Amino acid sequence: MNGYSMHGADNDSYYYEFGEGVPVCETCGLVTQLDWVNPKFRLERTGYDFSFTWDLAPIVSERFVDFASSYPGARFLLLPSAPGFALFVVDPIITLDPERRGRRFEGPCPACGRYTQIAAGRIHLKDAAVLPRGFSRTDVEFGSRHERPDRFIAQSPRRLVDPELGEALAAQRFVGLRLEAIAE
Repeated sequence: MNGYSMHGADNDSYYYEFGEGVPVCETCGLVTQLDWVNPKFRLERTGYDFSFTWDLAPIVSERFVDFASSYPGARFLLLPSAPGFALFVVDPIITLDPERRGRRFEGPCPACGRYTQIAAGRIHLKDAAVLPRGFSRTDVEFGSRHERPDRFIAQSPRRLVDPELGEALAAQRFVGLRLEAIAE
């Protein structure tokens, strides 16, 4: 078992919509800084411990933060306009195997060099890659600018956890969190 990929419920919110000074590429409009805190963010559905906004910002509850803070790899940035919730940021990067389970890259941006659409099925780690203890993230950020060209949008890496943390998270029964085993 390689570990788990973390997935969350939709919280019916937009993280970047009412933000001023959202860090984006001037050409393609993709968000360039995933740890930017939006002081005006409005969380529409507060019943989840782990969820994503429509524009792919991961939002976690205070309950999740209290549990996960003792594991390495994650930062939790408190949201001033959503008390009891935080933006979930993961820093250690794991490289995916580009040859297995093909990924699709479309619409390269001439300014920032990123692709405006990146899609993939299940993720596969490079041959001998082992997830570090705690939280990590993929080197690729998935998502599509084409879904909402009228709004700022972020692409989102897959957040990963080692097998031990995956089992601990499952035992906590966090509302909205779904764990998917990483393909061997």
